[in-house]
Amino acid sequence: AIGLWGWLIRFAAVLGVGVLTLWAVYRFEAGVYSPIGTWVVMPTHWSTLRRLWQHQAGGHRAFFMGQLSSEGWWYYFPVLFLIKTPLSLLVLLVVAAVTATLRAPPRGLAVVLAAGWRMQGSSPTVLGRRACSQRGLQTPCERERGGLGWSPVMIVFPVLYFAVSMASRIDIGYRHILPVVPYVVMGAAAVFSPLLKAPVRGGGLHRFRWRGVVLAGLIGWAMLSSLWIHPYYLAYFNALVGGPDQGYRYVVDSNLDWGQDLKRLKGYLDERGIERVKLSYFGTAKPEGYGIEYDPLPMPPPSSSSDFSPFNPEPGMYAISASNLQGALMEEPDIFDWFRHRQPMDKVGYSIFIYEVTERFEGRWAAVCYGPAPALEGDQILQMLGGSEVEIGRTAYFDCRSSWVYPAGTAPGWYVIPGVTDGPTVVPTYCDDTQVIFHGRRSSKSMGLTIYGGEGAGSESVHLAALEGSDGQPRFGEAARFLGYEIEPVRPAPGDDVILRTYWEVLKRPEFPLSVMAHLVLVGEAEALLVGTADGLGFPVENWQEGDVFAQMHFFTLPSGLAASVDGDAAEYVFNVGLYRLDTMERVPPAGFEADHLILGPVGRHK
Repeated sequence: AIGLWGWLIRFAAVLGVGVLTLWAVYRFEAGVYSPIGTWVVMPTHWSTLRRLWQHQAGGHRAFFMGQLSSEGWWYYFPVLFLIKTPLSLLVLLVVAAVTATLRAPPRGLAVVLAAGWRMQGSSPTVLGRRACSQRGLQTPCERERGGLGWSPVMIVFPVLYFAVSMASRIDIGYRHILPVVPYVVMGAAAVFSPLLKAPVRGGGLHRFRWRGVVLAGLIGWAMLSSLWIHPYYLAYFNALVGGPDQGYRYVVDSNLDWGQDLKRLKGYLDERGIERVKLSYFGTAKPEGYGIEYDPLPMPPPSSSSDFSPFNPEPGMYAISASNLQGALMEEPDIFDWFRHRQPMDKVGYSIFIYEVTERFEGRWAAVCYGPAPALEGDQILQMLGGSEVEIGRTAYFDCRSSWVYPAGTAPGWYVIPGVTDGPTVVPTYCDDTQVIFHGRRSSKSMGLTIYGGEGAGSESVHLAALEGSDGQPRFGEAARFLGYEIEPVRPAPGDDVILRTYWEVLKRPEFPLSVMAHLVLVGEAEALLVGTADGLGFPVENWQEGDVFAQMHFFTLPSGLAASVDGDAAEYVFNVGLYRLDTMERVPPAGFEADHLILGPVGRHK
């Protein structure tokens, strides 16, 4: 028996050979390791390890399936293995796993692993022959392995390595799990090889027929995949995610884009006679070194500032690296989100996306939600939308938690909605079918925002004509005209939450503050009971302009089990709606009505 000391001596010998080999790689370098001020061998190696640990501790911001994180994802490498490993190898691995499960005797794998790590016996083999023979098997190792040809080292090392990789916070590339691939290949081959040698019913030429065809097919498939992706090997993704064309939707960085296609970009531009391009490049090479004439767009820091309007880019040819498009290392990770909502006209080597912007969106207004604070100030918004080159005549502010506005006229414009609001907004009601132009996620430097495209009030005539009460449209003084209302749900039941939306057209901006009155009233035959109030105006009068149309939301809960506080069995709920001055609390009466308010409804009966 070797014994414990024998195994320790062997381990020390292997470790010594390993250290000497590594030291030879560093040309037997020796010197002072500055962090501890002590003479050591391979100081460069220890410095590199120290930087790696610091990198690991700080994390590395990466893109993964639409997410950005510096903390990493435990499932990053399993998914990466599935989408970047050739399908032929994955199929072979599945066949091997199924075969191993079917052919291995009960507890066979556990016995092999236990035997492999048992430090006894005179033989150095890791298969643990002594452990097998002690069980009285005729062919010790083969019986325990079920003829699979797997040794523990082929299982333990890749499993441990992969597990450590999954715990890493540096999720940037398939290259980090490449050491696992040879073990996968050898393990699958070790299982598949006995299948080729096993007898098949019929013998003769039938012996290898179907198994040989399967193996040849898998090998041919792998060869064709390599030929097909040539010469863009780094960008390989298998068919599970749509191939290299769709890989950027899942991962970038060294999985797809390592700056390798700059030379190809130069060739692409020359072939098409494109003299100048707007470029955001992910890499360390200098584009001018390849003769590329370009206007710099935002790039990973450190990079020079760029006069770029992310919400409304100017016309021109754009070349954007996939890693920058997804914001992997960008200071503002969503700076190119405008392009994400559009298909590129071409791709250079799968890693550089080509876009042609033919014209700018000619918006004339920006309606900015505050809830309670806007995502950007007025000057910032104008700059992001194109600055002085875009004639934005107006910026209107409103509270999208309780109101919506359609600026006067028919000209298109933008809605600027903050990513963080104090409470829910009405955006889903009014932007369900509206195109998202730009979406910026919340970060430590920004509350995030979403930009929607919209049309002016003149384009909403069909919607407004379908409102309840749209036939009368009484005026309230010189300030506004009532256009109609909507109730959601249409037939509320007791206990339901009810939303009343009142629509108004601005006739003239008043010199005094206003609010919209909305009261829920239970009306009987001879008396009425005030049940709830929801006054408010989320579009302050200082932002009004003649021709604007706005919707004001009023939120109620229809009472259930209300005591019979009014007479009669036919009591019903109605809304009393109007305008009143906030400075004097004086109501502004509707023209042509005796009352100083409108009565809308009924909306339900009291039971």
